Amino acid sequence: LDKKGDHTPVLASSLEEVGHMTKLVDNLFLLAKLDQGEVLHKEPIQIDQLISKIVDSYATMFKEKGIIVAINASPFTVKGDAHKIERALRNIVHNAYMYTDSGTITISGTIQNTKYRVSIKDTGIGIKKSNISYVFDRFYKGDHSRTHTTSSGLGLSITREIIRAHGGDVQIYS
Repeated sequence: LDKKGDHTPVLASSLEEVGHMTKLVDNLFLLAKLDQGEVLHKEPIQIDQLISKIVDSYATMFKEKGIIVAINASPFTVKGDAHKIERALRNIVHNAYMYTDSGTITISGTIQNTKYRVSIKDTGIGIKKSNISYVFDRFYKGDHSRTHTTSSGLGLSITREIIRAHGGDVQIYS
């Protein structure tokens, strides 16, 4: 309460915390469903168009940080759960955005046999070699100097589980 008895700041803070907790519970629920082998709702996805859609949704944020994004994605249709594939790609693009203050993010999509390989490279701060083996662990946030307070440490775990559920794999090089 402020001196006038206004509850607005306390309510706003409480509402923000409820939002964070809701997101955390939703993320844990998704991981639990993926752990149990949730049935994926597979449909044809034009993956190169999905990549462009995700990048377009970040356009203003990229511009504000002075980040130039280059996309070189070969046209390809995959069969998968569109919502979950989009979530996995958004997680990785978001991480590239969060840890790149300025510079470039390059997103490539290439066809390899019957699979599609997405590669995202950025000029951000990178990940310490000693932390790479942990980045997919649940709740792992890495180096405290690069941890954002709103992060639950679940994004890359979710990404890995979604990609694995689709028969793929995720790797990080830094």
